[in-house]
Amino acid sequence: KSTMNDALFWSSLYISLSLGLFAAWPANLLLIKYGLKGGMGDPRDEDAAAHAHCH
Repeated sequence: KSTMNDALFWSSLYISLSLGLFAAWPANLLLIKYGLKGGMGDPRDEDAAAHAHCH
């Protein structure tokens, strides 16, 4: 059993998050490429678009 004070906990957390990142990255790129998911974009552009109907 590993607790938050053990190096095993933090190293396994680091490894699992890294593996998740490398597994999800190509899938997200493909979803964006085929238009199934929106990219991050610039938040300033989203704010302007959200408030465009107010004027």
